[in-house]
Amino acid sequence: VGLVTMARAGALMSTCVNKLCTTPLLAHARRCVAQTTNLACKGTLYAAMHTRAATVPAIQSNAHVRQRTVWIRARGFAAEAGAGAEATATKAGATVEQNVATKRPPGYSTYAALGLFTITAGGLVYMFNREKQRRVAAIMKSVSQPGPIVGDAMLGGPFKLVDSNNRTFTDKDLNGGFSLLYFGFTLCPDICPDELHKVSAAVTKARRVVAASAKTRGAEPPPIKVVFISVDPERDTPKKVKAYTKKFMPDMIGLTGSMDAVKKAAKSYRVYFTKTDDSKDSYLVDHSIIHYLLDPQGKFQTFFGKTATEDDIANAIVDRVSAYMEKQSKSP
Repeated sequence: VGLVTMARAGALMSTCVNKLCTTPLLAHARRCVAQTTNLACKGTLYAAMHTRAATVPAIQSNAHVRQRTVWIRARGFAAEAGAGAEATATKAGATVEQNVATKRPPGYSTYAALGLFTITAGGLVYMFNREKQRRVAAIMKSVSQPGPIVGDAMLGGPFKLVDSNNRTFTDKDLNGGFSLLYFGFTLCPDICPDELHKVSAAVTKARRVVAASAKTRGAEPPPIKVVFISVDPERDTPKKVKAYTKKFMPDMIGLTGSMDAVKKAAKSYRVYFTKTDDSKDSYLVDHSIIHYLLDPQGKFQTFFGKTATEDDIANAIVDRVSAYMEKQSKSP
């Protein structure tokens, strides 16, 4: 996703320069760059876009200030990717800072700086991905090991949100069946729709297999629920969430709530999300791309990342549900 967005943003940057970087095109480019979830790519693209734009006479006014602001933002993105990436971004921004300090013309050393941005992009991406892998490994180690007291995975917890019918919905409402949780937002341009289509198809497959298995056992299969939790509660009202979830599955559960309530739920599942800064009303939300499978007691079972396929998810659900039914059949 990051590389595709980089290519798209690069094409838009060229268009902006060729057409004197008109305001609508710049806004469009910024929105495109904001779609990448790779913080290092985002920092590099922001800097490259604005530095190239600064060479066009029509927008050279206050270009020094613009360049400095952009590099502060770039370093901020890189800082979230890890200390190593932050140091690399700071070094890469030295040319821009020098231009500001010496009050050289806005276009001075622009292409040299852009070349430096391109060279350091690979390093930034590498630093970010390495740090991301380290953090994911640490999280999965913590959730796969028994807790200090009861031995349960240290993931998940109580939450209190609002469903698409504007009724209170808590973690207890998930008990009694398997649940697949996903955190996203209704205005997500591509990732959320792709993930929800994938998981809807996977659950539909799993339900058919589980129903057939339960029939041979003469048992009732446990429900398998799909739950969408909005990380953009300021715009995602219950009515909007309801209309959105129905596009994927008629019985998909859609949840929203206050920002504090959503943050609490996200924190319990270690979900990261943050707004982009395009504008007050027109913005995207960067967020984790993970589905969490819970058992009928609400306990974490496993997770599925973006690379998991429809069949991967369906087969894993069937395995977990089958093991549960087998255990239930042996219970007195």
